[in-house]
Amino acid sequence: MVCLYQAKKTFCEMSRNMVQRLKSAEKAGLSDAQRAFAVLDEFCHEHDGNSAQVLVDSITNTARIAVFQTARMQRLFKAFPEDRYKLFRFVVHDVFGKRQYVQHALVETEHMVNLRKVVEIFKENNPDWIKIRVAMTDKAVHEKGVLKEQWPEARQLLCQWHVITWLKKQATRLAPAVKKEAKSLMRLLYEDGKGALLDLLGGDKAHELYKFFLSNWDANREEWVSYLRGNVPHLTNNTNNRIESKWGKIKDVIKDSLSIDQLLSTLITLQEYGEEQYMVEYHRIGSRPARIDEDPELSLLGLQLSSFAFDLIEKQFGLATGAGADYTVDLAVPGQATLTSPRTGESYQVNTR
Repeated sequence: MVCLYQAKKTFCEMSRNMVQRLKSAEKAGLSDAQRAFAVLDEFCHEHDGNSAQVLVDSITNTARIAVFQTARMQRLFKAFPEDRYKLFRFVVHDVFGKRQYVQHALVETEHMVNLRKVVEIFKENNPDWIKIRVAMTDKAVHEKGVLKEQWPEARQLLCQWHVITWLKKQATRLAPAVKKEAKSLMRLLYEDGKGALLDLLGGDKAHELYKFFLSNWDANREEWVSYLRGNVPHLTNNTNNRIESKWGKIKDVIKDSLSIDQLLSTLITLQEYGEEQYMVEYHRIGSRPARIDEDPELSLLGLQLSSFAFDLIEKQFGLATGAGADYTVDLAVPGQATLTSPRTGESYQVNTR
């Protein structure tokens, strides 16, 4: 407990000193965009594999987007696939079942063109983006539209906490007479809840709350209703609240008054500190559960995955190696395995890279 507190205190002091040095450098007469270029140029030269991009408005000379990834952020992703700047972050599920950042992006506004560019830069730096199968967001339509366009193979899920919160607000606004009962129904998150809601509203299909529910939530219920996403590899994640928790910790250090170069330097320092702590925990003896299995390959794999991901793979492994398995494997093509069922003649290709 004491060591953790001291480490955090030292880190915060280092961050404050860094920002003070940046503030003193402002007298050099450089614009925010120029200082952002300087910060990210230094960042890219610190370690091989670090990458960054800054997009500047040619008319106003304002930095519109600033994106950076450390080399370790790229490896983590591959391993686990107005006036103020907005922080747009990508997070993955790590070996400990927690969240790790794999890209930070500062955007001038959350317009689709900016968000689209952020995702395009992510794809440029991470060829394994094609393996993304699940993306969870809140109900920000512009974000969902960009992700659907850029990651067409990924199943989009809605954070259930955001769904319930929105529905509670609408129940209070549109059905104040039965708001308590309506709020309770919002927690059901299954098909019967729609019928129960209609009964509560006296069977009035023209009621504003019922129409709101149908137009905003019923049409995309496969994104948030629990029983409709049982076959999706979401690793038991039903909310993105942990991202909000991580954001709260960042706000302890980042202030609204910081300029873009100060924001970037602070974020880089935060990221480097977080990566150091992750590696310490990763290599600590006993930090990952030793899963004893009859198959040595599966036991070794168990050290590299979270318990949720391992449970999924263990079931698939048992099916693939069990007595009922009926297929042949062709490894003639490098990086590719072709599985063929002699019984049906159907084939399935697996990327083994």
